[in-house]
Amino acid sequence: MYGAFDGASAWALRVQMDESAADAFVIDLAHAEEACEFAACVLAGWVREHRREKQVRFRAATREQARLLAAFGLDLDAGEHAAVEPVGDGATGELDGFPLGLRSPEGAGVPA
Repeated sequence: MYGAFDGASAWALRVQMDESAADAFVIDLAHAEEACEFAACVLAGWVREHRREKQVRFRAATREQARLLAAFGLDLDAGEHAAVEPVGDGATGELDGFPLGLRSPEGAGVPA
């Protein structure tokens, strides 16, 4: 996830996950400039609706992000709840033809 984690980006993630054959996702907020409650709310509803067929976990880069995600009942990736600083070099790009930032645990991405 790059830029703002807002309602529009959350809705775009919903659509991508709906269209994906993958059943597990990790949404990495390390490069999100801001995180909005509405975005967490939008994804929390989707996660609840699809909890039987798809697993979604989040990587929070800050304690504030971790608190926001937890407040909406969203699962944090193991060990990531204590993260306080972004990781990585901030470079954008693709991995196996998919945008970085939204990857399944196996490393396969979700097409844009």
